[in-house]
Formats: sequence, structure tokens, C-alpha cells
Amino acid sequence: PLRLGVSRLESSREFFGLLLGLGLRDTPEGLEIRLPSGATLATLEERPGALPDSPALPGLYHLALKVPHRPALARILLRLREAGWPLEGPVDHGVSEALYLEGPEELGLEIYRDHSREAWPLRGGHLAMGSRLVPEGDLLAQAEEGTGTPDLEEGHLHLRVSDLRRSVSFYTSLLPLRVTQEDYPGAAFLAFGDYHHHLGLNV
Repeated sequence: PLRLGVSRLESSREFFGLLLGLGLRDTPEGLEIRLPSGATLATLEERPGALPDSPALPGLYHLALKVPHRPALARILLRLREAGWPLEGPVDHGVSEALYLEGPEELGLEIYRDHSREAWPLRGGHLAMGSRLVPEGDLLAQAEEGTGTPDLEEGHLHLRVSDLRRSVSFYTSLLPLRVTQEDYPGAAFLAFGDYHHHLGLNV
């Protein structure tokens, strides 16, 4: 689980609890955010006066939450639009379809669903992820009925780094990760097993 410092816990309660519908639990360490499975996603520690993470420095670029299918992603998009929460997307990456937004304290979030593995694009035997905007209406037309929380789970982490080669070498030597794509200048994607990526790295 992540451990993050925030200046105000209340805004995070409203966002993660009311808007995304995730479980919340107060602990001596801070506010624990729980996934529908019961697993802890992150613990938020209140640090009055804390500043948002700087996009010019190494750190967390975004945390990605995954839903099981397109109708669940459409329901989240509908929920965010009804709440007036600003977001980018949907974007089709070939391997997945994603929404991007900032939570409280400028915390970067991606919410996505995977395409079937048979549809993942390849180039020269390697994954060929890209970015293509999807008409929002096409996704919203598939919004499933109901008001319950979609089955969110942790999908991947994306980090900002200062030295891409050094970072790739560090993570692949420390953990059984392999590089799945490094076609983008200044970026690399790494995964356990045959997934598209569990860790993204951007300069």
C-alpha cells in the first residue's frame, strides 16, 4: 500500500469515499483507503501545510485503478461528470482504455479497463501502446445501470524519474520485472509476467 502525506484529510474523504465509493477507515497512522476486495490501497497521513507534489521532481506521476470491463468504466465516467469533476479522456492505449484526473492535493489518478489480451497491438514482437482519443458518448452509451461501486482494484503505478536508464536498471535488478515497451522517448513500461505494465517510468 502507498503512504501519502496530505495537507487536509477531509477533501480526501469526500473524493475517495463519496465520489469513488471506496472504503475508509481511521487508524493511528492516518486515513486508510480500502478497495472493494478489502485490500488497503493507501494510507493518507495529514501534514498541515504540506505542498502538492511538484511535477518537476521525481515522485508519483499517477496511481492507476482498474475496473473489470467497459460498462464499469463508463459508469465511473458518468459519476465523475455528474459531480462536475474535471478529467481527461477517455483515451485508448491499444492495451487499455483510460480516464485521467487529479484527486485532492493534485494526486494524479488513472482509472482504466483492459482490452482483451488478443487485441493488444504488437510491433516487432513487442507491445505497441499508443494514445487515441475516444468519443465520450461512445463510452457513456455503455454505462451499466446501478449506483454501486464498480469493482476497483490497483492496476499499476507510474513514477516520474530523473534518469530513465538508471531507473529501469534499478527496478529490473531489484524485482522480477521486464521491460514491455520503451518506444516513447523518455519513458519505459515494466511488468511482472505477461501484463502490459505494472510500473511506468517517465523522465
